[in-house]
Parts: sequence; C-alpha cells; structure tokens
Amino acid sequence: MAGSVEFVTMDSLSYFDLHVEQFDFIFLDGDHAASTVYQELPRALRHLRLGGAILLHEFFPHERPLWRDGAVFPGPSLAIERY
Repeated sequence: MAGSVEFVTMDSLSYFDLHVEQFDFIFLDGDHAASTVYQELPRALRHLRLGGAILLHEFFPHERPLWRDGAVFPGPSLAIERY
C-alpha cells in the first residue's frame, strides 16, 4: 500500500490552514502547550474523515504521570478538557 502514509514535519497550525486534504489518522506532536493544542484540535477535526482518529503525543489523562519518574506534559490534557 505505497502512499498510504504521509509524514509531515511542519507547524501543524500552518499546515491545517494551508491544506484541504482529509485523513483517517492524524498524529499531533507539536510543542505540547495547551494553547497550541487547543488551536490544533478544531483544525485537525476539520481534516479528519468520518471514523478517523487523532492521537496526541504525550497526552496524560487528568495530568497524572504514566511512568515512575512522574514526568507529565499537562498541555494536551488541559486542551482536551477545555475543548
């Protein structure tokens, strides 16, 4: 299935504003700031096909650590709660 996956490495907000393609799967791995993720979500949803999925990198549900070191990136979780 050549051509099934496209990796884009650019600012997601700019990409979503400049393109019209629809996707089955969107992986967001930006700067993880709540303000950025909050802006990414509605744009990503406009580009998501029905039945598609969005994966947020370093999403910590309820801002709880997932590993023993206790490291948490709160931005994605805060953005989802706000959205």
